[in-house]
Amino acid sequence: MTKLLHIIVLLLPAITHAQLQEEISFSFLFEGERVQLDKEYILNDADTIRFSKIRLYVSDFHFENNKVENNAERNGPWLLDAEKENTFKIDKPNEAATFSFCVGLDSLVNTSGALGGDLDPMNGMYWTWQSGYIHLKIEGSCSSLQTRNKAFSFHLGGYQHPHRAFEHRTFTVSSEGEVSLQFPLDSFLESMDLQETNSIMSPSITASELLSVFTSQILLAE
Repeated sequence: MTKLLHIIVLLLPAITHAQLQEEISFSFLFEGERVQLDKEYILNDADTIRFSKIRLYVSDFHFENNKVENNAERNGPWLLDAEKENTFKIDKPNEAATFSFCVGLDSLVNTSGALGGDLDPMNGMYWTWQSGYIHLKIEGSCSSLQTRNKAFSFHLGGYQHPHRAFEHRTFTVSSEGEVSLQFPLDSFLESMDLQETNSIMSPSITASELLSVFTSQILLAE
């Protein structure tokens, strides 16, 4: 019994550290609220909008501080899916650090053919060997659209110049507290005219520009 207690005491610091380990979470938002698929939202104080699918590839995670952390497990790529709550979270360092990651997939991944795991074509995020992967997929409907079923579809991707859709963001995270990376979809949709741009299904200059806009609007909340 005494030996068992001794072992438990030795393990307590490790258990406590695991419990205290803080995370960075990811969330798709609309007007500050976590998006629920098929729920009605109001866009521009006028249109009723619904999201039926939201998926995003993120990759190449790096933390750098005075200890220069760089954990390969964080590199991904990972598929974020609004249909699956808490699709992906990563541990945050216990010290303030510069945090960087990429939105989309680099050319190496795109030219490696259909892969497994989060890159499995069964996830519906792979075009063809020539076009590669869809980096961001947003589908839904808007009440004012004249399209079939009032639908909009944004399949943004591309890895070859001039249609390269791959973006990088860097933030500074503090040493304490939970951190959330937020993707505000209301800001993204308000940045365009849905009547003019409501369907992108292949690599293009517009796809690259929209992914750049989407990435520039990502927020870090601590």
